[in-house]
Amino acid sequence: MMRVEQHGPVRFVRLARPFLGRGIYWTGCYLVDGLLVDCGPLTKGQISEKLAWPVGRVENALRYARDELCPDLDLAIPSPTPGDGWRYQVTTEWQPVEAGASHQLGHVESRLRTIHRDVGLILPHVPKGSREWRRANFLNKHLAHMLGTLKEIIDGEG
Repeated sequence: MMRVEQHGPVRFVRLARPFLGRGIYWTGCYLVDGLLVDCGPLTKGQISEKLAWPVGRVENALRYARDELCPDLDLAIPSPTPGDGWRYQVTTEWQPVEAGASHQLGHVESRLRTIHRDVGLILPHVPKGSREWRRANFLNKHLAHMLGTLKEIIDGEG
């Protein structure tokens, strides 16, 4: 999907991958005197504002693009980090992917620890042998294993 807007001597070219008739990730560049100027990536808020979509819809579109579209095109949309101004980008380079994954790893561990703590608090109060107890026990065991594995990964990076 491509749109061209003329603003006096400046031509603005907007590009997007279409999904259900709408662009899911817009980017653009300016053409000034034969010089192409890249606009760069956008934040989630900027994407939401430009498409007039709620942030949840933008997150779903990003998830779909990451999981379905990008692998087929040998592209990646790394998790944004504070260092890049929380901007999303489409890339074939490893460095932004590694930086985004490293940044998100701490968040994942924190969320898993919170869930593991809550399950541990609830487990003693659920009737032993019940369906709810088996579910909570399953979560407790597997979260402990996942957190141990994450700790090994993080300790290995330091």
